[in-house]
Amino acid sequence: GNSGDDSILYAIIRELKLMQPNVRIVTLSKTPSVTSELYGIDAINRFNIISVLYRLSRTKLLISGGGSLIQDVTSTKSLAYYLAIINAAKFMNKKVMLYANGIGPVKNHMNFKKVKSTLNRADLITLREPSSLDELKKFGVDKPRTVVTADPAFNLFCASKKETEMLLDSIGLEKGKQYFVAAIRPWKSTGRDFCDAVAQAADYAHEKYGLECVFIQMQPTRDRAITAACAAQMKSKAHIAERTLSPDLTLGLVSGAEFVLGMRLHTLIYAAKCGTPVIGISYDPKVDSIMEYMNQEFRVGAEEPNPITLCAYIDKIMQNRDKISVDLAAVSDKSSGLAARNAAMALELISDKTDFDKIQKSC
Repeated sequence: GNSGDDSILYAIIRELKLMQPNVRIVTLSKTPSVTSELYGIDAINRFNIISVLYRLSRTKLLISGGGSLIQDVTSTKSLAYYLAIINAAKFMNKKVMLYANGIGPVKNHMNFKKVKSTLNRADLITLREPSSLDELKKFGVDKPRTVVTADPAFNLFCASKKETEMLLDSIGLEKGKQYFVAAIRPWKSTGRDFCDAVAQAADYAHEKYGLECVFIQMQPTRDRAITAACAAQMKSKAHIAERTLSPDLTLGLVSGAEFVLGMRLHTLIYAAKCGTPVIGISYDPKVDSIMEYMNQEFRVGAEEPNPITLCAYIDKIMQNRDKISVDLAAVSDKSSGLAARNAAMALELISDKTDFDKIQKSC
């Protein structure tokens, strides 16, 4: 039910099967039957420890990630779980790869040693941005081969123009109307002032540039209330995609937008993929990291997003949109090639040879 996580899984499966069609993939899931039906792979309940250990005993490679699994902001229990899965795999002498991970933040210094001892047992670590490499060095992780690649979502594709137009029509957007996409999420510091800032920016975009606001919900169960609150404070009409959108439909929407106002990480990645200018709302260091990776300067903090700053960013984007799009397209092209290395190196780990340099040059 989280579009960002789903896009990562979909991209990993797609890349692995493109390179090795007969590869068998089993994934851990909160809702294994849904996951299995959506992606056509085996899935098991991630909290069924007996089943997890049984499958690990029969596998060649554990892929951990992508996303931000090695962090304790969610909770120390979450971090402990993902480290435990890695340790179990290594106890069984299985290969382990961290696949395009974003590392950190790890706030509790008591967890540093656990991260270090576990990740130093991995066979290969690929990272989605350079700042994650700095985090690994901070923890003292220096034994596995470590390569900075890119998020798997850079190799996803947009839905067709017809499918995207049908979606826009279903949420009440008049055909041919220009729009921007907003994707926000609840956070401990977001409140009325946050919604007021988003609403003011949306109204400004409408009044000055005639842009409609299209809200997407990357995780509807969590994003619905804050999205509705922001929409309610707007003077102009808000268009809300209520249902969970597939990654290709989300990309289709983002591709047709004038810009993206994004708080959810993968909305920002989708924007770069499509060459769509982006304003980032930073609630977590990973948002700052991906904006730096994309060489994008337009960002505000989630605690006190200044509506004047947001409106100024909208002006700069609309005045320089073509150049920004060209710059983002260059980032996307580079990242697509880097993202393909993840799957190639994963498959190389379970082949008879491990010529990483050769496999990287071929991507």
